Amino acid sequence: MAMKNKWKIIGMLLVLFVIAGLASARSILAIFNKKEEKKKVADIVQKVTPRKYDEKLIVKLDQALSLFTRNQYTISGRIDMLNKADTSEHMHNVFFICRNGNNFYYKMGEIEQIVNSGICLDIDNNTKRVFAKSNKITDSFKIVDVAQLKQALLSEQYDLVSSEHDNLKTISLKNEHHITCKEYSVTFDTVSNKLAGIKYRLTYFKDPLNINKEKDVNITISQCDTIADAGHLYELQNKIIDPSGRLTTKYSGYKLIRL
Repeated sequence: MAMKNKWKIIGMLLVLFVIAGLASARSILAIFNKKEEKKKVADIVQKVTPRKYDEKLIVKLDQALSLFTRNQYTISGRIDMLNKADTSEHMHNVFFICRNGNNFYYKMGEIEQIVNSGICLDIDNNTKRVFAKSNKITDSFKIVDVAQLKQALLSEQYDLVSSEHDNLKTISLKNEHHITCKEYSVTFDTVSNKLAGIKYRLTYFKDPLNINKEKDVNITISQCDTIADAGHLYELQNKIIDPSGRLTTKYSGYKLIRL
C-alpha cells in the first residue's frame, strides 16, 4: 500500500471514522441525480418528526468520550476492520496514541507519527522513509464530537439503545436504513468509567440493505488513561533526528524527506 493511502487510512481512524457517516440528512440527497427524486426525498426528510431520547444515556455517552476533550491522554488497543463486500480490504493492527498538549505520538502497525515542539515526523517502517515537516496537533485528532452525535440523533432517525454485561455498558446509535452508517457503539467500564471499545458498521452503497456486504470496524481498547509522558515523546524524537537535523544511526537505512 502506498504511503499516501496509509496516511489517508490513519486520518480516517483518528477522526473516528464515523463523523462523516453521521453527516446531516441533506447528504442523502447527493446520491440522487434527478431533481424530482431530490425533491421527493427532501419532502420526506422535512416531514420526519425528531425523536426524543433518554438524556441520561446522552450524558453517559458524553462522559465515556470525555477523555478526548482533554489535553493529556494515553490510549492503546487493537483495530479490526473488514469490508464484507471485498474481503481483500481488511485491517488487523495494534495502536498506541499519546497526547500531551501540543505534543503527540501515534503508532499503528509499522506507521508512526510524532508531533513535538512544532515538528511533525511521519515514519513508515515498511518503506523506510521519514517525512519531516512543521506542524502542530489540532482538533482533527479528536476521536468523536458528542455535539455531532446529538445532531445525528435529532436529524438522522437513529435509535439510542443501551445494554449491559457484567461491568460493561454499551450505548449504541442504530438505524438499519441509514445510507452511510448503520451503527455506532461505545462500550465503557461502569466501575472505572474508562472507554473499553468502539464499534461501527458502514453501509454498502450499491446494496444498502445487504448486511453481508457492510464494512465492520471494531476498536478494542486495552489502555485508557488521562496522563501522558511528554519526556517519552521528546526521547522518541531524539532517537530519530539528531540535533543537526539528520537521521540518527538507528535510522541510517531510512530516507529523510522534508516537506
